[in-house]
Amino acid sequence: MKRELVIGVVAIVAVAALIFGLFYLKGENLLANNRTFHTTYQSVDGLVKASPVKISGLQVGVVTELSMNAEDPSLIDVTFIIDNENFQIPANSVAILASDILGTKSIELELGTDTRMLKNGEFILAQSQMELDQMVNEQLLPLKL
Repeated sequence: MKRELVIGVVAIVAVAALIFGLFYLKGENLLANNRTFHTTYQSVDGLVKASPVKISGLQVGVVTELSMNAEDPSLIDVTFIIDNENFQIPANSVAILASDILGTKSIELELGTDTRMLKNGEFILAQSQMELDQMVNEQLLPLKL
């Protein structure tokens, strides 16, 4: 009887470890009280699930879902979570689709100054950062003329 009990406990622990491991690899934390937010972009080239969400360079969450907008298929809906439930996001904040020098995409939250704070599930305004090639072309255009 004792042997069966040990085998059962080991099996339950193994399944629990597998579930936590899968969620960890997806960039989600089962034990955290996450808050979900939504935004919409015209193009999300390079943004994937588990891409980081940052505030002033500090990662505070991850992208959890990318899907086509039901009303306008030219737009992409992005869902992301913020890990810290105590961190408040002002209502006039902006979610900027940013890219580093290597082209890795992330969402950079630029916090606003509004006194009203966003609640779980609310929409954040979106903006795309100018791409590196666009910035170079903008600087070189006056030289071509």
